[in-house]
Amino acid sequence: MQRKALRVEAGPGLAPGLDRRFVAAFRIGRGEGCELRLRSPMCSREHARVELRGDTWWVTDLDTANGLLVDDREVREAPLREGSLIQVGRGGPMLKVSLVSEDELTEEEGGPRKDLTPPVQARPSVPPRPAPPGQEAAPSMTRIMDRYFGSTKEPAGDHTMMVRQAYKKVRGRERRWFFQALGAVAVLLVVALGVTVWQRGRLRQLQGFATEIFLTLRRMEVRTSELRRAVERTGGSDLDSLLAQVDADRNRLAQQYEGYIGQLGTYRKLGSEEERLIYQVVRTFGESEFAVDAGFVREIQDTIRQYWAGRGRERFRVAIRRAERGGYTEEIAATLKATGLPVDFFFLALQESDFIPDRAGPLTRWGRAKGMWQFIPKTANLYGLETGVNPDGDLADPLDQRLSWPAATTAAARYLRDLHGMLTQSSGLLVMASYNWGEHRVIQRLDSLTNSRDAFAAAFKDVPQDPVDRNYWKFLKRYGDRIPAETKDYVLKIVSAAVVGRNPRLFGFDFDDPLAKFRP
Repeated sequence: MQRKALRVEAGPGLAPGLDRRFVAAFRIGRGEGCELRLRSPMCSREHARVELRGDTWWVTDLDTANGLLVDDREVREAPLREGSLIQVGRGGPMLKVSLVSEDELTEEEGGPRKDLTPPVQARPSVPPRPAPPGQEAAPSMTRIMDRYFGSTKEPAGDHTMMVRQAYKKVRGRERRWFFQALGAVAVLLVVALGVTVWQRGRLRQLQGFATEIFLTLRRMEVRTSELRRAVERTGGSDLDSLLAQVDADRNRLAQQYEGYIGQLGTYRKLGSEEERLIYQVVRTFGESEFAVDAGFVREIQDTIRQYWAGRGRERFRVAIRRAERGGYTEEIAATLKATGLPVDFFFLALQESDFIPDRAGPLTRWGRAKGMWQFIPKTANLYGLETGVNPDGDLADPLDQRLSWPAATTAAARYLRDLHGMLTQSSGLLVMASYNWGEHRVIQRLDSLTNSRDAFAAAFKDVPQDPVDRNYWKFLKRYGDRIPAETKDYVLKIVSAAVVGRNPRLFGFDFDDPLAKFRP
C-alpha cells in the first residue's frame, strides 16, 4: 500500500513560492534544526511537529506560547485533511497542506523533495479571524503566562529560557522591595500606634485636669455665694475685699479651663454652630461639657426647632422687644451679674412672664404667683417683698411689690443666687427645676444622691457641699420618671431660649444677642 506524502504550500499571510513535499516526520519553527523554517515573531524555535501515523498525517503543538490552530481551531494536536490550514499562533502565518501519493513525486525528488530555498518570510500579520459560532477562542494569554512565567520545569528553547531567567530575577528583586516596604510600613504602624496611645493618654489626662478645674470653679461659686450673703448681713468692707479676691481667683481658673478646652479641641469636634452654642450655654449654667448628656442636647435642638423657631417664634420676638423698650434687659442683666449669676437667667423671666411686670398666674394651693418673676406670697415675703392686702387676689394691688419689676428683679436675683449656691451647688439647670417645681421637693431628691446622712432641716441647711453630687444629669437619671413633665419642659424652654438668644440671626430672627455686652 502506497504511503501518502504531504504537500505544504504558502497560505494566507506568507510570501508565495513555498512548495514542499514530505514523506517523513518534520518540524515547523524558526530554529535552524527545523525542516520547515518560518521567520515570524509568532513562531517559536520549535513550534510544531508533523508526522504520519498509519495512513493519517498529524500535527502536534510543541508546548508553545502562541499556540497552534488547524482550520481556525486552536489545538494541542489534530489530524490533517486535504486542504487543511495550519496557523502558527492566532494572527500568525498559515500553511496549506494537501495529500499526494509517492507515485506523484518526480524522479528527481526520489522521495522527500529537497527544497533548498531560503527560510520562508512571513508577510505582516493579519488580524485573526473570529472563532466559529458557538466556539470560544482558546485563552492564549494564559498559555503565554504558563510557558514563560509559570512554575513548569519542562525544557524549552534559548529564548524561552532567557525570558524565564529574567522573570525570576525581576521577581526576586520585587520580593526584596516588597519585604523592605512591608518592614517600613510595619515600623510606621508601630510608631503611629505608639503616638496614638500617647495622645489618648494625654487627652484623658487633660480631660481629667479640665474636669477637676471645672468642679473647683463650681465649689468657688458656692463659697462666693456664701460670702455675698455674709456681706449683705454684715456690710463689712473686709468681706468685700475678700469677695473681690475670690472672684479674681475664679477668673484665673476659668481662663485655665478655657486653655484645656482649647487643647482638647472640644468645640472643634462639634458638627454645627448650634451644637457649639448649646455646649456654651450648658457650661454657663454650671454643667461640664464633658458630662453633657447627648440625649439632652437632642432635646434642646428639638425644642428650638419645634418651639422657638416654630410656633413660639412670635412669642420670643415680642418678649425680647418688650424687654428692650421697657429697659428691662439692661437692668435684669446688670442685677444678675452683680449678684454673681450667669446673665442667661434673663431667659427665666421670659419663660415666667414674657417680661410683663404685672402678670398674675392662676390660684394654686401655695397662693397666686405674680409679677415678672412670678413670686408666690411666701417666697416673696422671704426675700423682702411686700405682697399687699390681698396677695392672692386677681386685681393689681399697688402695695404688692411683686408687681414692681425692679424690686422683684433684685429679690429674684437673690433667690436664684441662694438656689444656685447653697441648694444646687452651682447647677443652673437644677436652679431652674427648683424655681418651677419648688425647692423643698427638689431638695429631698438631691439629698438622696449623696452619701450624707444629714437630713435637711430647712430649705438652705445641711446641704452637702460637693458639686459632684449636684448634677442635673444624675438628677434626671434617678428621678426622671418622677419629675413633672411641666418641669422638664420648663428647663428645656429656658436653656433653648438662651441658645437662641446667643445668636438670634442663626435661627431666623432680625436682631442680635440682647445680652452681648454683659457677657465676659
